[in-house]
Amino acid sequence: MIKGELEKKMKKMIIISSVIVVLLLTMSIFLRIYLNHIVRNNMIDQIDNTVAKYIHIIQKQIDNDFQFLDSFASVLQMENITNNQEFP
Repeated sequence: MIKGELEKKMKKMIIISSVIVVLLLTMSIFLRIYLNHIVRNNMIDQIDNTVAKYIHIIQKQIDNDFQFLDSFASVLQMENITNNQEFP
């Protein structure tokens, strides 16, 4: 009789332990998926911020280059005017 009760308690403990193990594995898998999603989104945001920063830097450099070329063109135009024979 004691042997039968022990077997029932052992089966019950094995089932409860198995359910707990399955629940822990399931939770760990979902947590891993969730954390991977968060990390991926943070990486994408960081890349977007870096790209926006470099776009701003390049646009600023292009604007400075155009300003320099415009000034240089004005100097060349002035030189052409002063070298013209009709210029007094």
